[in-house]
Amino acid sequence: MLSSYRSIIFISLLCLLIGFLLIAKTFQLKLAGGSGYQASHKFVVEDIQGEVYIDIAGRTHILNKGEIIERGSILKTQPASQIFLRSSSGIGIALHERTWLEFQKLWPTEYHLSLTKGRMIVFHHSLQEFPVTITTSKIKQNITKGTVSIVHYDFLSKIRIIPFDTSVEVLLDKKQKQQIQTPIDITENDLLITPANFDGNDLLLKYFYDWAFTRNDLQ
Repeated sequence: MLSSYRSIIFISLLCLLIGFLLIAKTFQLKLAGGSGYQASHKFVVEDIQGEVYIDIAGRTHILNKGEIIERGSILKTQPASQIFLRSSSGIGIALHERTWLEFQKLWPTEYHLSLTKGRMIVFHHSLQEFPVTITTSKIKQNITKGTVSIVHYDFLSKIRIIPFDTSVEVLLDKKQKQQIQTPIDITENDLLITPANFDGNDLLLKYFYDWAFTRNDLQ
């Protein structure tokens, strides 16, 4: 009987220890091999044109200038709208119309964003060099410095990556890794890479890019 009680106590303590280590690992505690607890960064809406919706845990409202964007938020720009955000580390993000972007992780050591569809620009000129990772269904792009535009043509299952003054590390289907320095298109079905032309001469797109770069320079 005593041996049975000891076994129960031992198993209970083991379960508690495993549970504690899992929690510690989730919050990046040092004793679990992490780097210590990391408070999430936040973004602030610096400029907005038209209607942009934010979804937080299933609740949606129209964004206003000056609002805070936190981890877990999903932004959805409407037709003829665009928005410029800046994080507490100085990273700027511009979203064009009809763009859906989810803020999955905003740790001080890495940002993870998911681009469901649309066009965005990342201005990564922060003094803190850490990766800003943009993911689609099969493609991951890591930006550690510089300015990059990413377009997800969801209806074509195609990604366009446009580095302006930097290179981008692209991971295809968690297997193939490449460094990209010129504009490319990637089809998500077969992961075919082809050269692309920067389409910034289109009047509507030119307005968006000019507005975003001007807005970023106001930092």
